Amino acid sequence: MKKTGYTKLAVVFLIIAAGIWASIPAGATTINVNSYPGLNGIGVTGYNGSAGEFQLGINSASNNSVAYCVDFSKVVSVGASYTNYSLLPASSQSISYQLGAWIMNQYSPGLGHNSWYGAASIDTARAAVQFAVWEVTNETQGSSIYSLSNGNFIATADPNGGLTTDLANSILQQMYTSLYLDGHYYVDPGSISNVSLAHSSSNQDFLTSQVPEPQSALLLLVGLAGTGLFRRFRRAGTSECRA
Repeated sequence: MKKTGYTKLAVVFLIIAAGIWASIPAGATTINVNSYPGLNGIGVTGYNGSAGEFQLGINSASNNSVAYCVDFSKVVSVGASYTNYSLLPASSQSISYQLGAWIMNQYSPGLGHNSWYGAASIDTARAAVQFAVWEVTNETQGSSIYSLSNGNFIATADPNGGLTTDLANSILQQMYTSLYLDGHYYVDPGSISNVSLAHSSSNQDFLTSQVPEPQSALLLLVGLAGTGLFRRFRRAGTSECRA
């Protein structure tokens, strides 16, 4: 009898929990747009302005994520907060978003990739990554090799004398070499599991990823944890000996 009562109580609890979960709005993620370092005077098909790398605070955190925009139909403002976003796994989106996520993971300066752009400035690198992400998410001409120099989506203004475009095209060529096989692109879902599509019905969509913790901080935490465990082990050992 008591067991049956517990079962009924568990069922009631699950029903209540399901109701609460269903009542939570889908766009419950808050995004704070903190900065957008990059280049001004950039132009691509359908857009003239700036290109770079968003630095975001997601929910209550500050500057814990980087992002690149994937559309021009909606805008966001630096310094503003938006509460109507949903974070969706990039790996479950179309191949264009998966390719954008792969580009981020390989080349985003905000994710620690600072050795690939040589003597170019970091802001040029940020703009080049944004160019490459725009290319894979906006090009409508069917082709296995993406390029900002041809097709329906091209670079129209580059204040660096073409350097931003050249770097972006190098990224796209490496993507082709790495991911194109047997007539199509394939992205390992596990390789982009850290990237999300931040989707909003009223504001600009991003591909975003959390900034990894510095290695030194992780090592420090591991060291502190190890020290604590060692001390506990010593105390336990001493106590046993005394007993």
